[in-house]
Amino acid sequence: MKKKTQQNVILYLSTYPPRQCGIATFTQNLRQAVDQQTPRGVGARVIAINKDKTKYYQYSRQVLHQVVEGSEYDFIEMAERINVMDNVKIVHVQHEFGLFGGEYGGVVLSFLGHLKKPAVVTFHTVLPHPEKGYLDMTKQVSGLVDHIVVMNKTAKHLLHSVYGIDEKKMTIIPHGIPNIAPYDQQKAKERIGYSERFLLSSFGLLNPNKGLEVVIDALPTLVKKIPSVLYLIIGQTHPDIIEQHVEQYRKTLRDRVQKNGLEEHVKFYNEYLSEKDIIKYLQATDVYISASTQPDQIVSGTLSYAIGAGKAVVSTPFLHAKEYAESGLCRLASFNNPKSFSQQIQTLLSNKEERHELEEHVYAETRHMTWENVGLAHATLYNKITPLTDSADDGRKLPRIRLDHLLRLSDDFGVIQFSKRISPDRASGYSVDDVSRALIALCTHWSVFKKRAVFPFMDTYVQFIDYVQDRDGTIHNMVSIDRVVDTKDWSRDAHARTMWSLGYLMNTKGLPRPFKERASTMFEKSLKVLSKLDTPRSISFAIAGMYFMNKQHKQPHLIKKIIVCADELVARYQDHSQQDWHWFEEHLSYSNSKLSEALFYAYAATGVDEYKKVAVESFDFLREHTIYDGVFHPIGQDGWYVRGKERATHDQQPVDVAAMVQTCLIAYQLTKKEQYKREAEIVYSWFLGKNVLQQMMYDSATGGSYDGLHTDRVNLNQGAESTIVHILARLALEKGSVLL
Repeated sequence: MKKKTQQNVILYLSTYPPRQCGIATFTQNLRQAVDQQTPRGVGARVIAINKDKTKYYQYSRQVLHQVVEGSEYDFIEMAERINVMDNVKIVHVQHEFGLFGGEYGGVVLSFLGHLKKPAVVTFHTVLPHPEKGYLDMTKQVSGLVDHIVVMNKTAKHLLHSVYGIDEKKMTIIPHGIPNIAPYDQQKAKERIGYSERFLLSSFGLLNPNKGLEVVIDALPTLVKKIPSVLYLIIGQTHPDIIEQHVEQYRKTLRDRVQKNGLEEHVKFYNEYLSEKDIIKYLQATDVYISASTQPDQIVSGTLSYAIGAGKAVVSTPFLHAKEYAESGLCRLASFNNPKSFSQQIQTLLSNKEERHELEEHVYAETRHMTWENVGLAHATLYNKITPLTDSADDGRKLPRIRLDHLLRLSDDFGVIQFSKRISPDRASGYSVDDVSRALIALCTHWSVFKKRAVFPFMDTYVQFIDYVQDRDGTIHNMVSIDRVVDTKDWSRDAHARTMWSLGYLMNTKGLPRPFKERASTMFEKSLKVLSKLDTPRSISFAIAGMYFMNKQHKQPHLIKKIIVCADELVARYQDHSQQDWHWFEEHLSYSNSKLSEALFYAYAATGVDEYKKVAVESFDFLREHTIYDGVFHPIGQDGWYVRGKERATHDQQPVDVAAMVQTCLIAYQLTKKEQYKREAEIVYSWFLGKNVLQQMMYDSATGGSYDGLHTDRVNLNQGAESTIVHILARLALEKGSVLL
């Protein structure tokens, strides 16, 4: 029996759920995010810190060990145990002065002093005016670790200017946020029973530092002007506050509500919230309130969550909020000033357009903060400090295959071309390009999963192609939302791509006979205009279609046509190829790999060695210019790559990534070169954040893909093309080496 390989481990030292603590929840989310973003041979696990020897918890299996706050023996013993664990690659300490015990939390020094593994620390508190004990403790902890993570620019500046820590030793990784898809706020209000109210909310563990009494005092003035206001105070009292004051704090808040006559305008939800509950309330909120009374607070998870949900936020000007406000992400109200809060809230509630503009801006500017992106940033940092895996074959963990967004864009006629964020933009109409891609995607999905639920959508797509094909075989691309076909602007690429989809359908086993009969008829008609396909990509797509059609039904006339088309591609390659340029044209533009792929198909159909030779030469040339430093760099659409000129790096498109994934796997199948197979996963990782901006392009909340990667941002729209090609790429990896 083959021995199971031991998984390498990233260890977190922190509190952890079910202990009710903000850092515990943070660590749980971070662990899950990192676990998803690391290679398959790596896992993220936890050493949990307990309050005392009597408080133990029913931890999940991700918690490997436990230590007790204040027990220097526990921390030293744990460090020494970790030192002899060969599979532990790095230890990440979540630092808060009150977590470890000892003066200024000094027990952590015993742990770090004995630890011999690479170590990282995240400082959740950085004081701008520390007393000597806090200053010295922060400097000592910093000196015992390999790297420091802070969550914003302010913290990095303070550590450098006040504590004297080298900036090169620090990396800014923001507080993570849930990846919340755009949503209908009115429906969210209806779900919690407040459809007719203007909702304010604050959430988190209640304690006197929340400043909620100031907000309550601001409400009488606000309610007079906007009577429908309702303030939701959501969260359980902090466990430490309960122990010390037996819920006295919550009672003082309730008394304040009664004193101000606000019983119909303030509601308390005394519960420890799951992330799902937090999202539910945030989606219904009109204005989120963050009223911390601590000016030096450097990080607020609740504030980050609210801003990440695209909420209009009014906050006191503590350090974290001030940095957000400087970027236009929240509004500030003065400390201990009910009038200031009332004015800011009233302005936002009274001006719907202004509030919605703020929400749009906030949502767009916080996508880099999603837990997926934060997990990726941490995994990248760890790997710079120490290799997480010794195996080159330990690829990334892949997301599950989802059709949600494709089906959201599909109606009873076809596939809506574009979207505004995730909402189908019906005014954009339909294209046969997208329908053909979608048909290939669902054929592949059927091949892998055998789920008949895709058949009705496939039937719609086949009918759409029939609708746009003329009697002479011409397949038109664009159709308006009122189903008028544009017959004036014929796209060779779209026609040929549809041939590909019809041939692919014919080669898919187990589909209903009516699908295949209709597809066969349309394919034969489409061949009538084959001679008009005179561009390299249209020729290539047509070869793919004929390859799959011939594979299902051996037809000598198709082989002859494949040879004619393949010879044309080879001739173009010979005309343009020189010592420094092995390509079919004088430029690299879009879907480049499909040209090489077509010759792989031609070789598979005919056995002509010349086709394989040119396919390999051209594909290796393309790989050389797009896969380097372990990252795939698609040719940017902002200028392409013209021979002899500087290549465009910006406006990278998912369609090029998906094409490259498929071609890598087909090249591997025909050549058995393992490098092609490995590179398929490297290329696909572009969708998972392994790109020039290190940002996720696949949206796990919707199953869609963002439309493009620009110079400094992600295009957050999730149109049909980007969504479908991601599905195609992901399915190609699932299907592996059986694409031909």
